[in-house]
Amino acid sequence: RFVPLANSGAVRAPVTARANTDRFAPVSTKRIRFTVQATRKLEPCLDELEVFDHAGVNVALAIPGATATSSGETIVADRHDLRYLNDGTFGDTRSWLSDEDGRGWVELEFPREHVVDRVVWSRDREGKYNDRVATQYVIEVSGADGIWRQVAGASDRAEAAAKNKLAEFSTAGLSA
Repeated sequence: RFVPLANSGAVRAPVTARANTDRFAPVSTKRIRFTVQATRKLEPCLDELEVFDHAGVNVALAIPGATATSSGETIVADRHDLRYLNDGTFGDTRSWLSDEDGRGWVELEFPREHVVDRVVWSRDREGKYNDRVATQYVIEVSGADGIWRQVAGASDRAEAAAKNKLAEFSTAGLSA
């Protein structure tokens, strides 16, 4: 709850390989799409895509029935496979890898509608790899009408740079 809302006017922390939180106004949806438009280099890779409801429950997990689709994938046995996107396990050895340089999308569909307000995603939460991180992306939800609506993205994030010393936590954008 202390992470500034996306598109709130605050400059949010730059993306990292370990974990990124995109908070937005609560919205009811059955589908969410994460579209990568650019990466640091190579094909985008996501080790986990979590979607949380207002109670803090990850509704994106495969076990309760969320299903994943993608624009394409590069499968490497026991390492990269779309089924690892929402399996609840972190690290490069259980991740989705796009089949396109610098771009690709993944979509999660839930068994029923949920009111969601946060997406947490990572390239490698174990911290072993720092490449293939999405630097430009959008997060969209689809309503009952089937129309995709953007709820978050990279446009309000600070650029990652060697000289950038932004703290991982900031009170920017929060009320007193």
